[in-house]
Amino acid sequence: MIEFLYKINQSFIEIKNVLVALLKILIYTKFSLKKLTTSGDSFTFLANGPSLTSALEKMQKDNIDFSNVMVSNYFNYSALFDEIRPNFYIICDPAFILQNEKNDAFFSSIFKKVCWKMTFFIPISYKKKMEVNVLRLNLENPNILFHYYNSINLDGNSSLIHWFYKKGWGMPSPTTVAVAGVYQGIFMNYKKIQIAGIDLNMHQSIRVNSSNVLEIQEDHFYADEPHYRTFYKNVNSKTTFTSAEIFLIFHRMIASFDILSKFAKKKNSKIINYSNESFLDQFIKK
Repeated sequence: MIEFLYKINQSFIEIKNVLVALLKILIYTKFSLKKLTTSGDSFTFLANGPSLTSALEKMQKDNIDFSNVMVSNYFNYSALFDEIRPNFYIICDPAFILQNEKNDAFFSSIFKKVCWKMTFFIPISYKKKMEVNVLRLNLENPNILFHYYNSINLDGNSSLIHWFYKKGWGMPSPTTVAVAGVYQGIFMNYKKIQIAGIDLNMHQSIRVNSSNVLEIQEDHFYADEPHYRTFYKNVNSKTTFTSAEIFLIFHRMIASFDILSKFAKKKNSKIINYSNESFLDQFIKK
């Protein structure tokens, strides 16, 4: 009886997910976006977690094909950026589009460094602001091609939701750029996908200080020393996350990979996780 009621409840949840997804698609999705033409069947997504260093050693021993590599966020500040020369770069966080010195230095650095062909993935909702930044900073590099994608979060595991994913109309909630990166690998029809540096162990690195302000310890493979910073919900208004809110976000991060795992199986894409320290338990670990 309990199992029957659970199935009924799940059915209602999926119906709700589909209805919400349809509404979001009609309002936000850009249907004119073209799918990127790619080559090869192997794709590697390298995140910025501390485990990336040891994971790369294992990848090199396995002779992983690095001809199709995607990196994200501040990977460009590591020595590996010039060494690996990734042909895909992705951002998802709206904070990257704000006009400030940090972002100006970020984009300028990439456009100055890249001397190889690279596609820069940016959410379509940021296109206008990105175009303003390009003109304002005089960003010119014939090797860099902008590719815009729909970053709308469409949660659910029904066949119809997965069909929306196949069309590129949205993805599982991209609470971390790694969700968007792995989704792109599946969406571009790569059958062998390697991931590394997606540690998702932030719950081990948060604290609440004496003023009841939540802080998170930042630790990336390219950083010398981890450090704590206030975890802002909105940088401009200086509002911070509560403990309840942040743990709900952690749950959504993991849940998005649950959905990606099922989507990958439907697309016959095999995902191997080279970071043993990662909290992702959906993929085979190497």
